[in-house]
Amino acid sequence: MWVAFKQHKWKILLMLGSLPLLLELSLRFFQPAALDYERNLKLLHVYHPEYLVGLEPHADYYIRHNQGLWEGHFTTNSLGYRGSREPVENVPQIGCLGDSLVMGFGVSDEDTFCNLLNGIKINGTTYQTQNLGVDAFGTRGYYYRLKEATERLPDLRIVLFFPSPNDFVIPESLRQRGILPDDEVDRNREQNPESFRQFKYSFQLTRYSVLLHSGRLAVAKLNVRRRTIWSDIWRDLYQIGLYNPENGPGLYPQIPVERRGLLPYLREAFYNPPPRPDCNAPIGSGEQSVGCPDPIPQNVTCLPNETALSDLEPLPEYTRAYYDRMIAAARSANVRLVMVMMPVQNETLYCEMNGQYSPFFDFSRRAGAYFKRQNVPVLDMRSYISEMCGEQLPDGSGGTYPSRIHDYYIPGDGHYTRAGNRWANRALRRELQKIEAGL
Repeated sequence: MWVAFKQHKWKILLMLGSLPLLLELSLRFFQPAALDYERNLKLLHVYHPEYLVGLEPHADYYIRHNQGLWEGHFTTNSLGYRGSREPVENVPQIGCLGDSLVMGFGVSDEDTFCNLLNGIKINGTTYQTQNLGVDAFGTRGYYYRLKEATERLPDLRIVLFFPSPNDFVIPESLRQRGILPDDEVDRNREQNPESFRQFKYSFQLTRYSVLLHSGRLAVAKLNVRRRTIWSDIWRDLYQIGLYNPENGPGLYPQIPVERRGLLPYLREAFYNPPPRPDCNAPIGSGEQSVGCPDPIPQNVTCLPNETALSDLEPLPEYTRAYYDRMIAAARSANVRLVMVMMPVQNETLYCEMNGQYSPFFDFSRRAGAYFKRQNVPVLDMRSYISEMCGEQLPDGSGGTYPSRIHDYYIPGDGHYTRAGNRWANRALRRELQKIEAGL
């Protein structure tokens, strides 16, 4: 075999060397549907030296979610702002700053709430909107995007800022899988400057090579899967009683004491019959027949009242530092920064609609309290949640039906639907009119 290899080594090496090229060409030619979503998202984005990832100027893509949850037309103007008209000289502008919710995942350009806000009148002045949102932004990205916008848009007067829970909060179950808040990721990068260069090369190579991009996605998914398996193993060991972490109940709050132990674990794992139907329940008492407000699902935990702000954890130091930079950048450019407490998780909607409170909204209250202390206006959009109950929406056949919460959020995705974006637009218009004297 060795003799044969020596005789044909150049042919063999040539074949092996050409294999990546063949795979690259094959992926480009066949365009696997499984990669279509991720690939179009990658091409929509470009590397940016300050906030790392921006949107390509003059982009034009039609993107379908890989699980069929949504699809939409994505375009950008010459500045890389999604669905925004080119800035008109001497026309006052409002910028919408945030992550994927603001950018408008889930709908086409014309249906994002930032686009729907275009032409709003405040104090008799008509404003043009510019969508500054970029998916997966953290607080560091918000600051640099805002700073850049004040330099590019001389007529920028107001910036509506929408923090995200992904900025500085992450559920423990996701942290165990290696998923960190965006601010923590950025802080770790800043502590290792070489990581910025590595990110740049990785981003550029995977943007131009389908093979490298697909390989990187595969490795990332395998890493998440590996961490998920180990997380499930430790969870089972905790339930059996063979593993007792320091913060066990906090890590696994869904496992009450009565379900812990070997026998309860075996009974649940191997003998878990479906619940018996309630024969005494009246006909038509299922959730589909229940009107507004939407009943609270079993997997949603609500509290009777809001947690006192003094009992909430302070914002991370890294987050506060970039909030301070944002406030300073806006004031130096004579731009009015307005923070918006937008409900971005369906747990908040279910709880608020039933007169209770979801701790998932604590992230927004923590951020809002900080901005208020800095004399930045804060809009709380929770008072409009009740309007998600009973609005007449078109049913596609010429009629209408009364809306429910799931009509405003994309199930399994968390972004606003077209109805959700219209709701946000209406609520924002009314809130902005309330504080128009200060704008």
